Parts: sequence; C-alpha cells; structure tokens
Amino acid sequence: MASVNASGRVTANRNGSTEVFAVVDNDTASVGVSVAQRLAGFGFEPAPVILNSLGETAQLDATPRDAGDAEIPSGVVPDPAWSAANPGIASVTSEGLVTAVGNGETYIRAAGLDIVDSVRTEVRQVAARVSIFGPRAIELDAIGDSVRLSAAGFDALDPDDADCSLALDRLDRDGDGLLDCEERFIGTSPELFDTDADGLPDPVEFRSGTNPVWADANVDMDFDGSLNGNEVAWHTNPTLNDAAQFSKYAYRYKFRKLAGIFDSWVCYEFGVDNITLVGTSSLYPGAPEGYNDIMVYAGQVPQDDPDDYGTFRVACARTRYIPRYPEPDVKYPPSGLVKFKQRDFKRPVATRCASDEECPHHICDPRDHVCLVPRALSSQLRRRVRDS
Repeated sequence: MASVNASGRVTANRNGSTEVFAVVDNDTASVGVSVAQRLAGFGFEPAPVILNSLGETAQLDATPRDAGDAEIPSGVVPDPAWSAANPGIASVTSEGLVTAVGNGETYIRAAGLDIVDSVRTEVRQVAARVSIFGPRAIELDAIGDSVRLSAAGFDALDPDDADCSLALDRLDRDGDGLLDCEERFIGTSPELFDTDADGLPDPVEFRSGTNPVWADANVDMDFDGSLNGNEVAWHTNPTLNDAAQFSKYAYRYKFRKLAGIFDSWVCYEFGVDNITLVGTSSLYPGAPEGYNDIMVYAGQVPQDDPDDYGTFRVACARTRYIPRYPEPDVKYPPSGLVKFKQRDFKRPVATRCASDEECPHHICDPRDHVCLVPRALSSQLRRRVRDS
C-alpha cells in the first residue's frame, strides 16, 4: 500500500490501508496510512486526434489518472461521459467513437466525477487522389501560349466532392458501393469488384488505406509483421504498427471444408468472432439509432488461375447496439450471433439479360441470365460455368 524510507518519507504505492511503524530503542509507535487515488484527469489515446476524411472515425480511450499522473485501476472511478465542444467539426458517441463532420479544430471532452478533461481533435481533409481536367497532352506552338487546367482532390468518404454531376456518373456498374465517378478519381475500374485482382474488394481496400489498383495484399506496409491482406481481413490498420492491439481488436476467423461433394460443389463453413458494435447516431431526426451494418464479402477464383479477377458475392447483416449507461444496453440480436445461409450471399450486380448485347461492356451469364464481368473475361467465366 505504502512504503517509507529512512528519513520517514511515506510514498503511496497502491490503493488501500496500512500502518507505518517507528521504532526507537525499545519503544514502537505507529500511524495509519490510507491510500485512495483521486481523479485528477485522463490520459487519452490517441492524442491528438487527427482525421483526414469526412466520416472517418477514431476510437478514443480515456485512462483515469491521479495528480501524480499514475493510472487509476479500473472500477475505482466510473467510465467517463463523452461530449464534443463543437459537434459541427467532430461528434463523439457515449463509447468514445469520434467521427469527422467538418474541417476545423475542436476538443473532445471526457467527464468523470467533478473532473473534465479534453483532447485536441483536428479534421483536415486530405485528397486521396488528384485529377487534372484538360487535354491529356499539351502542345504549345509559341512562346506565351497558354492553356488552362483545373484539378480536383477527392475525399473517398465524401461522395459530394467528386465530379458526379451527371446521372451517368452516379451509376455503380460493378456494385462495389463506389460510384463510377468516384472510381474514376480513385483510378479503379468501374467494371471490376477487385481491380487489382489481389482478393481484396475495391471499397474495402480504399477504406482500409491499401492500394486498390496495385496488388499489395502480400506487402507489409507498416512493418508490423502482418501482411496487408491479413490486416484488412482482421480489421486492423495496415497503415499503422498496431501489433500490440491485435488481441483486442482483430477479427478471429474459423474456416473449414465440409466433407463430401454437394451437387458437384465443394462447400465450406466459416465463422468470425470479436466484431465490435458501436453506438451510432440517427441518419436523420426521428430515425432509429444504433444500427451497425456488417458486410461479408466472399470471392472465388478458378483453381488453375489464381490471378483471375474473381467472382464476388456479398451478404449484409443489420445489427443494433445502443449504449444506455447506467441502464442496460440494447443489443440485437441479444445473443450476439448472426447466422448466414448460402442464399444470403447476393451478386453485387444483378442486371437481368437475355444476351451479351444487353450488357454494355459485360457478358450475360448463360446460367443465371444476369450481367456479370467485362467481355475480356468472358472465356474465363464461360469455363467456370461449364466446369461447375
């Protein structure tokens, strides 16, 4: 609980009560010592909070500390209550999840007992890609000739800052959740779910910070000992050495092949654990809150052609979590278990067709009669259909 040196200086070591004794010759005296840490502030992680895209999020942790900056054990003081100094720049949930709303600088506050502490939070959009509008090659015939170019930066989480004014630009031909105009800015193909054929869908790569136009799944971008592809699957950060946080945040997969052959198909089952839900705000006034959409992407390639662009299916589970401290939280499903069946996995694009001519730049799947992949891959698709 406490220690004392030869000069009589008592130092607190941990919470609790004890006695300090003084012995002189044959006489002994004692004094009771009580150690009870008092909250003086919080230690924040990360600090400061820097967000580079509108809609980007960061999970804040606030560790209670006493006046000597020593950490106060869990349970000694209640969890902090979170608030944002300027919700127009950054908002925060009751669980400490910060979301970028607008450019600027503000503070996120944590309050506990009678103590309020804060951490600086800055939102500054950083262009993920810059496009130059004008001729692809500039030829000037005389000194003094000029041509005007324009450039635009693109924030992937803000769909309104791309050049998407035409209805045609707002199509999503490959069904990956990125509009065609956004894919033009990013450099990905509007007709491929996985442009670089590395097994990671374009929208997942872009939001994770890996390169969707270069196969970098087997690269360790942050030198933390884990490949980009693994970090994307684990839901850890491939751009930050966060190996120390893997056990806390990483998804955990179970995957096994089912015995037997089912109508010429080889089947597998899988499970994913450690998915964290967060309390979310309403999309608009009066709308329900707490919704979390969990997207599951499944891709396959021919065994004899692992570099193929692949065929993807997507399943979505809408879960719900509403933190209501000190009241019991609301969670759906209550068991925390979501089960998918094979029919829950849908093709990202399912435009009905009767012939190839009805699918501009696509082919018509002769089995399901839907537009699928670019014509250049038609022979591969037909082989997959025939072999299956």
